[in-house]
Amino acid sequence: MRWTAALVFGLLWAGCEGCETGVDCREDAEACPGAEECFVNGDTSGCAVRCNLEDTCDQGEACLLVDDLEGQEAGACFPLTDERLVGTDCDDDTQCASGICEGGADDKVCRGACDLDDDQCPDGTRCTLVGVRAMCLAPAADNADGETCEGPQECASGICVSAPHLADGDLDHAVCTGRCDGSICPDGQDCLALAVGINVCLAGVPEGEPCDSHDQCPQGRCITDSDPQVNDDTARCRLLCDTDDSCLGQGRACVPLDDGSLQVCMPVYENAGLSYPDATTVCTSGRQCLSGRCGSFPSSGVGGPEEKFCAIECNADADPVCPADSICWPYGDDPDDGLCGPIP
Repeated sequence: MRWTAALVFGLLWAGCEGCETGVDCREDAEACPGAEECFVNGDTSGCAVRCNLEDTCDQGEACLLVDDLEGQEAGACFPLTDERLVGTDCDDDTQCASGICEGGADDKVCRGACDLDDDQCPDGTRCTLVGVRAMCLAPAADNADGETCEGPQECASGICVSAPHLADGDLDHAVCTGRCDGSICPDGQDCLALAVGINVCLAGVPEGEPCDSHDQCPQGRCITDSDPQVNDDTARCRLLCDTDDSCLGQGRACVPLDDGSLQVCMPVYENAGLSYPDATTVCTSGRQCLSGRCGSFPSSGVGGPEEKFCAIECNADADPVCPADSICWPYGDDPDDGLCGPIP
């Protein structure tokens, strides 16, 4: 459906009151008004409202598969150009009242939408997840969850997901899987939230291992390390975090993404420094510290509000609280947690 999206991508401008035709919203963060976001299809960009199986488009719109600014596949709402009925020939999704045009290169027809949780498709068809839409299609096989698939029509569940991490990086490897409610999955699997708006049972990619999409990372994001000090252009799963305390153990620091929207646990630099009192390593980021923690102790007489040092975590209930020649300074929201710093 990527080529279909390209044919109608110019229609995005019709729904973008704050944009002028030809404006590249990738270059202007303020180009898209209200709830609209900037989406990309090939060399073209435009403003639209995000959509998936749970957050559907308004009447008179179709949810098409494009890319968001992170390079992740996402659904975006496009205006319908026609309202053809199910079974009618079509060229793209915007021509169908259901917002779904599917089939071979020469035999596309408007398809009926369906609910994966309540399959009420006509006899001989099954509710099948294709991109960001669920539609009634004739099954090609009845593969069980966990079996390989080349498309969702081969799966009894109607859901086929990419899983190259289960086959030594084979980008063509995909498996059938079923939906989950966030709690119950077979041993060794996680209930992963897909960008299309549903949760499925699948073995997730371990933290720090290569990934292809956010969907593969339990409680995290698929991130390429953009730090110029790190020579790694491979996207890897990273845990989401609120503070450095969220990144359990040493060797990782909680750092914001480039756009500041989220924070993730990232490994410290190879040349990361020791912490006080073993050394007074000046830092601006936890990634510069072996401990992953960078803090200031302005009232100690060492450093100041603008000067930070590598430190180790401490807790008021621990014994000993900190190494000799240091004390536990409050740090963060929890009054019992802190960093070991100089004795004033």
